[in-house]
Amino acid sequence: VEPGRIALSITAPRYQPYASSIDIAGMGESQTVDVELVPGWGTLVVDSVPPGAKVSLYDEVVGSTPLRTEPMAGTYRVELRASGRKPASATVRIEPTARPLSRCVAMALDPYEFANKTASSDRLARAI
Repeated sequence: VEPGRIALSITAPRYQPYASSIDIAGMGESQTVDVELVPGWGTLVVDSVPPGAKVSLYDEVVGSTPLRTEPMAGTYRVELRASGRKPASATVRIEPTARPLSRCVAMALDPYEFANKTASSDRLARAI
């Protein structure tokens, strides 16, 4: 490689791109460049009451609560669904970071109102 300043660019899946410039000495001299890539993801921890709710990030099911996942940086709509319960959702921003950092979401899933009305109607029908 000829001596002079060159641009250095490194990319790797799930990591933020790295870009810098370095001075090359040339003349057959060996040089080392130490680079620490920064993760492009963050940690998302999701829990619910009751546990076992399906967790979706923008309509893609990624697991059930309690859940710990590592989505890429960005803004996500987190939705929880459980049988007989009203869905719950929240918007979260996942930030990439060189040190562990979690974004936690906890939601209570309320029962559907019509489930209680149906139960009352059934009791009323049996009483008559």
